[in-house]
Amino acid sequence: MTKEEHIKHWVDSSTENWQTATYLLEGKQYVMTLFMFHLSIEKVLKAHWIKANVADSPPRTHDLQFLFSETSLDIN
Repeated sequence: MTKEEHIKHWVDSSTENWQTATYLLEGKQYVMTLFMFHLSIEKVLKAHWIKANVADSPPRTHDLQFLFSETSLDIN
């Protein structure tokens, strides 16, 4: 896979997880909603990590703060 294909994979998967989270939220499944939102954010951070690094495989972690710190994103 190319770098762009790796990024697309993570973004597409993130989008699916976000859609699942909104569906679960409508059904008042709050614990699973939070899990799916976390997973979605994690995957988009991994896409940004791939974009900013030579490697195509992001760190094997679920730590959002760590992943964010490894990107060039700036959130106010």
